[in-house]
Amino acid sequence: MHNRFILPCFFLFLMSGNTSLLAAEQLTLYSTLDTVAIEPLLQQFTQDTGISIKQVSGTAEQMFERLRKEDGDTAADVFIGADVVQLQRAESADLLQAVTSQALEAAVPASYRDAEGYWYGLTMFVRPIFYLKHKVDTYLFYGYEEMARSAWKGRICVSSSDNPYNQSLVASMIASHGKQITQKWLTKFVANLAREPQGDDRDQLIAIGEGVCDIALANSYLYGKLAASKDAKQQQLAAKLGMLWANQPSRGVHANFRGAGVAAHAPHRAGAIKLLEYLVTENSQRWLATHTYEYPVIDMTWTRTHRRWGRFKTDSKNMPRLGELNQTALTLMKEAGWK
Repeated sequence: MHNRFILPCFFLFLMSGNTSLLAAEQLTLYSTLDTVAIEPLLQQFTQDTGISIKQVSGTAEQMFERLRKEDGDTAADVFIGADVVQLQRAESADLLQAVTSQALEAAVPASYRDAEGYWYGLTMFVRPIFYLKHKVDTYLFYGYEEMARSAWKGRICVSSSDNPYNQSLVASMIASHGKQITQKWLTKFVANLAREPQGDDRDQLIAIGEGVCDIALANSYLYGKLAASKDAKQQQLAAKLGMLWANQPSRGVHANFRGAGVAAHAPHRAGAIKLLEYLVTENSQRWLATHTYEYPVIDMTWTRTHRRWGRFKTDSKNMPRLGELNQTALTLMKEAGWK
């Protein structure tokens, strides 16, 4: 008699008071990146945990607007940002919530996570100066500042000032040198361009291969994708290119990172934290480094490809100020005529 009473009550409990447990079997992931690239890793997470993931991708403004309006059970659980500026903006707009996790804090170095736990880095990438081998003598320049010298007149390709990675680079220069010196550098840099800014980072590397320019700014992972491409032309292009780890004698090459945080109104907080912790395990980090050609943020051995590229010092000191100085950087870029 007693057991017959408990069993129905247990199922009533599952059907009513503990519906969040059932709902936690699916997380909603918002991303400003194309998540197709990491789909296999997310599928593995589902296989390992039983938690499925619904993915929604869009521009930063689209994702921020949705996060601002959402509340309740249909809200996003996790937000993945394309760079540190997006993560800092999301935090400032109260779109993320603080998370305390021993696993995350132990895995992710302090320089790649928010001090209060609003977001954590997932992968790191740098913005070297690409150059045409056998034509450019890298002893002639060591860093970004040298790109303003008259010797590079008509020899530089770069994407537009709307590129967030260009904005972050300029923000790091403001942090190092101040507005006045950075403005002078920008004016000379723009005067040295081989053509008006156009296309994305990959287009700048193609332009080097076509002889449009001799040096260009682009993110490091693009080189890995070109070299690993099944397209013979892209492989040939990669063979022509060299990467200069800028500013090694001084502050270091400009670095940035992808990252993630738990959305402010996440209905499945525990599952969201579990996903973040999963993405910084050694197996996940190795998978990300191998398939995206970005660097792992945890302390582990680099992939063979990354080891072949060589070691470098990164400008980690200025990274916390990239979000704060982003708008100032964009204003200075526009004033200098960087289209």
